[in-house]
Amino acid sequence: MASPPSLTQGRWKSHRARPRPLRNKGGEVTDTKDEELVLEGVPVTTEVSRLRFDCPHCGSFMKVRTSKTPLSEYRVLYFNCSNEFGCGFRCKGGVTLDETLAFSYCPDPGVDIKPSPWLKRKLFLEAQGQIRLINDHMKELKQ
Repeated sequence: MASPPSLTQGRWKSHRARPRPLRNKGGEVTDTKDEELVLEGVPVTTEVSRLRFDCPHCGSFMKVRTSKTPLSEYRVLYFNCSNEFGCGFRCKGGVTLDETLAFSYCPDPGVDIKPSPWLKRKLFLEAQGQIRLINDHMKELKQ
């Protein structure tokens, strides 16, 4: 009988975003831990944003073990408490994309996420030609 895959093999492997090594114009790999690399005038950083939840029982951080995407606007996440032997709490949660704050430059016609009230107001004012007046007023207030 075959043993189950280890935690570092196959489907049990944690899906973490790892930054790729950055290459300069000569193709050499550079270390950007303490320095900022600028390629073609655009700053490039290797920081990765991670969603973190604390365990409601023991306060340790929880790890996302796996996730499923039944819809393009919804993702189900499965969490395990990092205090595995002291707490062992596991749970499931969902993340939804609720409102559009800025439209995509390459929109998918199949995605229908409602615009936020702020975006609706901005579009309404742009249609009336008043957005320039508001922008000018905001610049005056900042000075």
